[in-house]
Amino acid sequence: MDITADPESPVEVSYDTTLLSGRDLFKVCGISKHPGPEKQRQNTATLDNQWHGSYRFSAYNRDGQETAFDIVITTADDITVKYTDGGERPQVFKNIRAAVMDADKIRIPFNPQAEEMGTIYLQKSDGSYLISGSPVYFINPGNDDFPLQKIR
Repeated sequence: MDITADPESPVEVSYDTTLLSGRDLFKVCGISKHPGPEKQRQNTATLDNQWHGSYRFSAYNRDGQETAFDIVITTADDITVKYTDGGERPQVFKNIRAAVMDADKIRIPFNPQAEEMGTIYLQKSDGSYLISGSPVYFINPGNDDFPLQKIR
């Protein structure tokens, strides 16, 4: 792998993939693969109680095209996201499961096929709400998050 991106003097790096073969990387790194049932119930209850409602975000890019998210959180396992990007036909994603990142932030992978471009983050901060993630960042690069309106 070239780590310089300089075609005239590339620096090649290779990795020994056999170094950790046969080892459980989750265990080596001290990461739990799956939270226990009690932790899952706590996360679900936190999300259901603190985030239940409807949210809206829209912004225009430099070309005047609107990107919008209409988000309805019914429960932790029942989130609907309507995503409109630059005048294209809106896409609706249903039955999405959110993940609690911390007490005031959740992750919503609304379109897993799009990887990071299909994931948004909602955060509470001093009584207001913010939205962030790659699809939001690319509206106006340099801004990591934008205000999110809670409708109800």
